[in-house]
Amino acid sequence: MEEIRIMVDHEAFLIGIKPALCRRMIPQLEKLMPQLGKYPHMIDADGSYLFFQNQELMDNYLASMANVEWGSAKHHRILGLTLGYPPEAVTFYLARRDNEALYQYCVNVGYAGYRFVAHVNDLHHIIVHMWDKYEVKEEARIGVGSELLYTGFRDYEKLKEVVGEVRNKLSDQLNVTKSS
Repeated sequence: MEEIRIMVDHEAFLIGIKPALCRRMIPQLEKLMPQLGKYPHMIDADGSYLFFQNQELMDNYLASMANVEWGSAKHHRILGLTLGYPPEAVTFYLARRDNEALYQYCVNVGYAGYRFVAHVNDLHHIIVHMWDKYEVKEEARIGVGSELLYTGFRDYEKLKEVVGEVRNKLSDQLNVTKSS
């Protein structure tokens, strides 16, 4: 299937969907600085720029990060939640960092300017939650290996079908790995 364009993170931030945006200074970001520079922002310890929808969000982030080691699991949890990622996705991302066996359950999700990894068992819930929260009438994109699958906005039947297909693909990949 041909790749369908979905909203990217800075677009979602600029229209108010994402509460915060984290980006490195690359040519694309330089071009966006006239727009993004109007928002409260800071430079993180790794040189990434963090932009916030308002000063209160930035202040809350800084307060949450007080006495938290940069790069630690707690840092990544706070950052992920501040950026608006689903809590289940943040928890899975952190668990996967410490347990390579979890990669076999990993799917990539893209919707409404968000791109993240999730556990296949959380996929249906996360997509429905995001549809309810953001109501962006675009395809949700789910990646398994090198394959992309799509489901239309609030197409619950298609979502159920895609989740089943994702489970089958992950199972097939696991069986191939075991037999190799």
